[in-house]
Amino acid sequence: MDKTVPQVNAQAVAANWRPLAFCIGAYAVASIMLGVIPIFANLVAERYGLDEAGKGLFSSTEFLAMAVASFLSPLWVRRFSLRSIGVVSSTALAVLYWASALADSYALLLTLRFMAGFASGGLMSCCALLIGRANRPDNNFGWVLVVSVAIAFATSAITPRTVIALGPAAAYLPVAVLMSVLVPFSVWLPRESIGARQPITATVDARGRLGMIALGALWFEAAAASVLVTYLGSIGLSGGLTQVDIGDAIAVASVFGFLGSLFPALLGVKFGRGRTVIAFVALFAVAFALLPVGVGRAQFILGVTVFWIASAALLPYYMTTIALLDPKSILIPILPGVKMTGFTAGPFVASLVITAMGLKSVHVIGLTCLLISTVLVLFAIHRGLRTSESRVPG
Repeated sequence: MDKTVPQVNAQAVAANWRPLAFCIGAYAVASIMLGVIPIFANLVAERYGLDEAGKGLFSSTEFLAMAVASFLSPLWVRRFSLRSIGVVSSTALAVLYWASALADSYALLLTLRFMAGFASGGLMSCCALLIGRANRPDNNFGWVLVVSVAIAFATSAITPRTVIALGPAAAYLPVAVLMSVLVPFSVWLPRESIGARQPITATVDARGRLGMIALGALWFEAAAASVLVTYLGSIGLSGGLTQVDIGDAIAVASVFGFLGSLFPALLGVKFGRGRTVIAFVALFAVAFALLPVGVGRAQFILGVTVFWIASAALLPYYMTTIALLDPKSILIPILPGVKMTGFTAGPFVASLVITAMGLKSVHVIGLTCLLISTVLVLFAIHRGLRTSESRVPG
């Protein structure tokens, strides 16, 4: 442990509602692009003339930067105080969103989004480490999704209309304002660091190996979700919907997704972790079936709604499974990175095969990843956890 930075007891920090509240809010805002990328990808594509492959590559660039920052976080997340990390990364992210709103070329925007992704990944790793080591992580990660869905609803409804009123350059303005409001509250984080540094190459026991399997499950789940999220706009356009129609559909879906995210936040593992995961995975698969190429407006709204409910409710159980199988806190800091690489891989793979297979590749790739993810996470839960567990060991 760096002698210049005192160590803090993570559970004692989490007992103070203010640091935990900031981490929940900051994680939600930092990861906002994961929920609204269909709108932004379509707006950027229209402004700069990108094709379907270009949309996928644009989305992948920001997600890749998030992943890089997260994977590098074990090198510094315990070296500096939580407050320093929170202030610097949240401030940088706010500035980069304002700069993105002012960008006047595709090359500049792409560079700014890569930098914003890096700042987002660093902030998310810091917040995930504190949230994951607190008591009742199922509920805490559930509240992250509650806030995320609420923000996605507002952004989906406001952004298209902002662009119509102020032009395409204004797409990032709503998020820039939101991030700027959040920055002053970063001082709620403690001056201490989260705990003693431990290299990612530290010895991993059998429980930790199951945690790695759960990380793999999260990767495939993120890939499945990102393929659908990135090309939701294209699927809607294939059925004759407008950008405003798509934005409204996502906004409506977010209302119901909010209810889905309340499930883990309020109920945790009351019905059993494995059974709950199976139920929401099945709902996830139904969403793919409801969103074929050429889908009509009503079915599009229904499909997006089912997808938002399933993904919002499912993700906290994956994240908590990893946290519960990671008593040494080796895996939690890189959790956002694993998720982001999955989000990067999904659109990237789809962009490579979409020319040959068309939008149908979204369904083939997405459902295959979802199946693999389900097998892995259920194996980790069955071998490593009892359904009654709800507290991080250690």
